[in-house]
Amino acid sequence: MNFLTAIKNIAPMIAGTFGTPLLGMAVSALCSSLPADQAAQVQQAHAADPVHGALNKLGELLQAGTINTAQIKQAELKHTETMAELGFKNTADLAKITADDRDSARKMQIATKSMMPAVLAALVIIGVMAIMLGMAYGLKLDPGLKDTFILGFGVMLGLLKEVYGYVFGSSAGSQAKDATIKSLSN
Repeated sequence: MNFLTAIKNIAPMIAGTFGTPLLGMAVSALCSSLPADQAAQVQQAHAADPVHGALNKLGELLQAGTINTAQIKQAELKHTETMAELGFKNTADLAKITADDRDSARKMQIATKSMMPAVLAALVIIGVMAIMLGMAYGLKLDPGLKDTFILGFGVMLGLLKEVYGYVFGSSAGSQAKDATIKSLSN
């Protein structure tokens, strides 16, 4: 189950916060409406995999019926109030955070002409390709290392997505551009 897709209908402001630098706030908001044991599970999953851990654990809990939509809606109300206090009144404001963050990184790159982003991007791409080739050619792993390997591969794929977004732009920006073009043509 893709929890982010499910939560977009239940709690759009929390869903909008995922994928931004304010991800931790969304996780905290959700955890505040959960019983302590489930909140601890979500926080542990988030600590282990900051990109997808919390989403995956929340999805499991929702699918298992351990948490319900009322708890998520309660967290949405609190989170929306907090975000409004910080100046983010809707999900478009949240999408702007990510776009601005990426834009400032690109401007810094233009100003400094540093090779570091290219080196880091190359390392991520080489790492993902090495893992994929290893998997394709039957990499033999100690059964105790299998979970660690899979977690590392998930992190590498998350980093690859960030590299792609930095270099080629985000799908959110593309969607906003498409909406603008559509509104101009009407």
